[in-house]
Amino acid sequence: MIKKDAIYKWDKMEKDAFAHIRQAIAEAPTLYNPKFNKDFMLYTITYDTSLNVIVTRKEDQDNEQPISFMSVGL
Repeated sequence: MIKKDAIYKWDKMEKDAFAHIRQAIAEAPTLYNPKFNKDFMLYTITYDTSLNVIVTRKEDQDNEQPISFMSVGL
């Protein structure tokens, strides 16, 4: 989606993958505190009926830890 005129594909497989990621983060036992000296990753997706946001922090081993998530119906 970074190229002009790129074809946008968001079918069942993509929706299911995002739902799986969102569920895994929501069920994680802990949301971590932000570390402002580390990089943050922001994931967003919108549907016709909702907006979903996940914020993670990047750790030294390049793994990500969830900081916050939000889902809002439109």
